[in-house]
Amino acid sequence: MEKKLTKKDFIKYYARNNDTSIGQATEIVNSFINTFLSAIQVNDVVDFAGFAKFSMVETEPREMKYTIGEKKGQTYIVPSKKKIKVKFKKAVGDLLNQ
Repeated sequence: MEKKLTKKDFIKYYARNNDTSIGQATEIVNSFINTFLSAIQVNDVVDFAGFAKFSMVETEPREMKYTIGEKKGQTYIVPSKKKIKVKFKKAVGDLLNQ
């Protein structure tokens, strides 16, 4: 069974591990998320040494076919879009595989 940690759970976890209030932890986590999203849009790459490298990439437009419904067999274009690609550093992999 997959374990899921929501943003709310993460904030509680952060507060407990850093001896801070839920309110302060919420501000810190939200500030980090907003700063990260702003930085990745401006810089295309955000690299946290020893943790991960985040890169903004743009997908190419591609042609797809409808597989069900009255349009089955017809093609349509999926437009290009931006995505964040993440590559974790070796130290993270080593930690996860201990």
